[in-house]
Amino acid sequence: MKFYCYNSKDLLLEEENVFKHIKRNYAFYISFSILVSLLTLYLTKSLFIPDIPIKEVVLLKDKHEKILIAEIQNNFTKDKFVNKIKQLNLKHPHIAYAQAMLESGNFTSKIFRENNNMFGMKQARVRINLAKSTQYNHAYFETWEDCLLDFSFHRATYFHKLKTEQDYYNYLGKYYAEDPSYIGKLKSMVNKHKLKDKFK
Repeated sequence: MKFYCYNSKDLLLEEENVFKHIKRNYAFYISFSILVSLLTLYLTKSLFIPDIPIKEVVLLKDKHEKILIAEIQNNFTKDKFVNKIKQLNLKHPHIAYAQAMLESGNFTSKIFRENNNMFGMKQARVRINLAKSTQYNHAYFETWEDCLLDFSFHRATYFHKLKTEQDYYNYLGKYYAEDPSYIGKLKSMVNKHKLKDKFK
C-alpha cells in the first residue's frame, strides 16, 4: 500500500517518498485505533447489553398470523445475577444479593416477575434512575439488568461514604428498612446461603 500527500502549493498529488518513516507510523496508528474501537464495542456489548432471545408469538387478532418479538424478561438466572454484580464491583455484594432474595421472595414475587424489580424499589424522583414507570406502586424496569444498574446508582448516591459491612447494615436499618427485623433477616440469609462465598 502506498500513501500520498496533497501539495497545496503546486496543486498536485505527490508520492510520499521523503516521509517514509511517517507512512509506517501513520498506518500503525490507524490500525491500532481501529482495533481499540472494535475491542471497546465488543466489551460494551458483553458487559452491558444482554443477549435477547427471539420468541415466536401468535397474534390474538389472527391465529394464523405470526410475528417475532424480543423476549427479555425470561433470561434471568442467579448465576447471571452474580456475574453482573461482580462486573459492577459493588461493595459488600453479598448484602446486595441478600436484599434481592428477601425483597423478591427468592426471585418469585409478582413485582420481580412483572416489573423486573428484584429489590422492591420505588421509582426515584431526585437521583438519576432507569425506571420506565411505576406499576403496582413499585418501579417498573424493562430488564432486570436495568434494575440492578438502578440499584447501583442508588448505592453510589447514598452509600458512597460507608466503608464497613456494619456501616451498610446500620444505614439500611436506619434509612431503608421498614421492617424492624430486616437486618436480622439479611444476616440470616447471608449465613444460611453462604452468600459471601459467591463473590470470592
